[in-house]
Amino acid sequence: MLKLDDPQSPSSIPTWPDYDRDTELPEAGVIHDAQARQRRHRRMAANLGIAGGGIAVVVALLIIFAGGSANGQSTTSAAANARCRTGQLSLRLGPFAGNIAPSTMGAGAADGASATFVNVSSSGCTLEGYPTIQMLQRNGAPMPTEITRNGAPSVPSYPVKRVVLAPHGRALFYFGYEAASGYGNDYCPTSAAVRITPPGDPSSLTQAWHLQPYGGLTQQPRCGLITVSAVVR
Repeated sequence: MLKLDDPQSPSSIPTWPDYDRDTELPEAGVIHDAQARQRRHRRMAANLGIAGGGIAVVVALLIIFAGGSANGQSTTSAAANARCRTGQLSLRLGPFAGNIAPSTMGAGAADGASATFVNVSSSGCTLEGYPTIQMLQRNGAPMPTEITRNGAPSVPSYPVKRVVLAPHGRALFYFGYEAASGYGNDYCPTSAAVRITPPGDPSSLTQAWHLQPYGGLTQQPRCGLITVSAVVR
């Protein structure tokens, strides 16, 4: 092998084929720094890729949760707007809340009461319209009953509105009828119970209640004639 200080072989000294003799070659430390920067860049790119994937996952989860929340709100809203079913309600009958004016339709003064629906379920629901009443005998058999809506001085006239019942919420309606005075010897039977059906539901609630409704004229009474109002809050 030739030595660089061999005087006999001056032409055999190796040179850098890719550099000019006057070109300044990079030092080893500079090369190492460049390689380190490249490695750092690759790590940063990899981290960004992972972070980007993580952000995408988070965004997707947020969209899913938001959709689930919206669906939950929609379900809750739909349940609250659903019509009340008899199984969600209890019934309370009581005296008429307010003054009942004497009727001009029949023979004498009017009588009446109020009926309150209570939402005993854990979900909200709505009532809208006119309930119906059926008088019952002691054995549960139906008695002649005729229902009219508003239009009588014995019952306040309310427009039909949707009434929302939150859990434990209440709504009521009024009903009235002609009293016995003025009909002479004519007699109308008294109920042992009443069956009340909420508006829009085929099922009913039954409760003991004594009603003796008269109606019509003195010459021709109409037993069992009851006027109901729409459901109100």
